[in-house]
Amino acid sequence: MSLGGPIIKDKLFFFATYEGNDQDRAFNVDSTGSTAAVADFEANSGRRLSDFEGAFVSPFRGDFYFGKLTLTPDSNQVMDLSFSRRQETDIQNFGGNVSYENAENKINVVDTYLYKWTYTGSNFINEFNANYLSYTFNPTSLNPDLPTYDYDGVIIFGGKDSTRREVQQGYTLRDDVTYTGLQNHSFKAGARVEITDIEFDNQSFIQPRYTYRREPQNGLTFASPAEARLGLGSGKILASNTQIGLYVQDDWDVTSKLQLNVGVRWDYETNGFNNEYRTPANAAAALRALPTTSYFDPENYITDGSNRSPFAGAIAPRFGFSYDLKDDQTTVIFGGIGRYYDRNNFNNTVDEVSRTINPIGVFRFSPNGAPREGLPTVQWNPAYMTRDGLLQLAATSTQGLPELFAVKNDARPPVNDQASIGIRQKVGIFQAALTASYIRGRNGYTNIFATRTLNGLGGCCNTAPLQPFGYANAIVGLDGLDTRYKAIYFTLDKNYTKSSGWGLNVAYTFSKGEQDGGDLFSLDAITPDAYGWRPRAGDERHRVVISGMVDLPLGFQFSMLNTLGSGQAFQVTDATNGADSGFNRFTARYPRKNCIKGVFAYCEVNLTLAKRFSVLGKEDQFEAAVDLLNAFNNKNFEGFDASFNNTIDPATGQATDPLEPARIGTSTLTLPRRIQFRVGYRF
Repeated sequence: MSLGGPIIKDKLFFFATYEGNDQDRAFNVDSTGSTAAVADFEANSGRRLSDFEGAFVSPFRGDFYFGKLTLTPDSNQVMDLSFSRRQETDIQNFGGNVSYENAENKINVVDTYLYKWTYTGSNFINEFNANYLSYTFNPTSLNPDLPTYDYDGVIIFGGKDSTRREVQQGYTLRDDVTYTGLQNHSFKAGARVEITDIEFDNQSFIQPRYTYRREPQNGLTFASPAEARLGLGSGKILASNTQIGLYVQDDWDVTSKLQLNVGVRWDYETNGFNNEYRTPANAAAALRALPTTSYFDPENYITDGSNRSPFAGAIAPRFGFSYDLKDDQTTVIFGGIGRYYDRNNFNNTVDEVSRTINPIGVFRFSPNGAPREGLPTVQWNPAYMTRDGLLQLAATSTQGLPELFAVKNDARPPVNDQASIGIRQKVGIFQAALTASYIRGRNGYTNIFATRTLNGLGGCCNTAPLQPFGYANAIVGLDGLDTRYKAIYFTLDKNYTKSSGWGLNVAYTFSKGEQDGGDLFSLDAITPDAYGWRPRAGDERHRVVISGMVDLPLGFQFSMLNTLGSGQAFQVTDATNGADSGFNRFTARYPRKNCIKGVFAYCEVNLTLAKRFSVLGKEDQFEAAVDLLNAFNNKNFEGFDASFNNTIDPATGQATDPLEPARIGTSTLTLPRRIQFRVGYRF
């Protein structure tokens, strides 16, 4: 619903809109556990798996408000003052092996205030923006008073193990100017300053999380937990970061056929890597007790608040061109190359201070108290099944010590180098384009173990040097994640015109996206490079999008939006060597193709019939439309079996947790077939 119009004729205008979005989606809790694993769970937990499985409603409630005043004091100036609010509640993060009981309500409130002033001179345009953003992100457990019980590969139930509240306030000033006073040149320059203040309150593991695993090689069954985690603190984190960005660019028409785009951008952050952090004395001593390796120097992770200088080398040049072969837009060759820096480490490195203020105790259990995979354990006792029981154990043993997190002092921000080249060709009434693209990412931030055996070259982990200083393990940051993406795009367009009465767009993408390491954590190999390349989660080799519209008799218009995909990759974890971090192996798989006789794995067809007509005269317009969404009721699955343990279970003589690649997903990416009615009136 929207309303707009003049307040003062030709001078002051208003516009206001509201959009409500209420959805009741459904997600299936459908365990991927093997028959033997389910039997083990039910025999030891006293619960039936059927108590948790089924389809559950996932309600989403969203409201969006927007208002704007526009002032045009003269023909050279336009001033906009706007406010928007987006508020949402979304009960999610359940389905598959996660019970509804373990869900959380993601509460978002985003307020944005924006002032924009555009001034147009004889040969320049200046745009000034002042922005204030207030963002509250508050994912809340539906059952915060319940512990979490994770029966690995079968079901997770109880309360979600964390409730957090993040309040972010951003203050931004930006100015962009375009100058066209020099013939055949369009110069652009701009500056941006953003100050971000964050308040972070993370209530993690206030109630303990118990993890059960079936590992015959380690003597583990579902009879008792293999591990527990418990929050040992509750404090707020306050942080601030200032980002500065500058750029210049020239769009130069060298000839009537050739245009060059040459530019450079520079970015700077004052606190991108927790720069003012001071390493506590016991943490510094613990780090110095560990061996120096090719990837870890203890002194490079210890700081007195002055050892982490902001990175000043984020200089990103860009170059692009287009060449019109015949000077008539029928055949145009184009391309470009550039560098782009990401600015996401401010959030990625928060664990260093978060785990200092709010440490999380790690407890490892076994049936006999013997070490497991190089790490000490304590014999399980049912008395440890409460928060108080774990606190008592922590007070009388070396169990329950927190992990030490440390950020690399000279870490570099992530950077992507991109290149593309293509050709556009006019063919009759159609415009076709073929583009090749390559993106190479480096310096991605991740966390690795600093406690590997054999002076850092062996398995995980020798934690004995850390225990005298009060730590269970040491996890350190590394700017070592790599990604690469290759793609070929083909598009065929015929723009809609009223005279022709129809339009069509076809877009095909053939791509391959890969990564090494994990994501924020790469704990299962010495460094990310040791993982080797594998398809990234979400990688899809083939995708076709077809959209179009056509005018029908009696003033009706038919349109469509169809998406066909070969299926997105998902990560598969090989836990045969043990599920403790440091022993998993990762590969990627793609879903089975079950659409259009096995050609595609993802199909969605959306159809619309609409009619527009005037009610009161030429200045108003009424629109009525009916949408048939997912017209063929295609089931586009996600939530596939994504872990296995091929260790032979002596009790059955079979693999402990075999992979079931033929199993369909536990939930769907798209909603079932549905009909949506829309009406609108503009005047």
